Amino acid sequence: MTPGRELAVAGSEADGQDVNVSSGSEQDVAGLARQYIAAVGGSDNLTGIDACITRLRLNVKTLHW
Repeated sequence: MTPGRELAVAGSEADGQDVNVSSGSEQDVAGLARQYIAAVGGSDNLTGIDACITRLRLNVKTLHW
């Protein structure tokens, strides 16, 4: 078993379905995106956005902790 997968919801990878994927709507995804943007200081603080299958990379002007 891959580390971290033991907390997955009931299901089987053998059936071709990723058991960690939620069935959220586009509205849920848009809300999550807004939360990420707010967490880094708003869209005016973003200088670049990049992503791959496992990472979201946000370049910011100033860090807000």
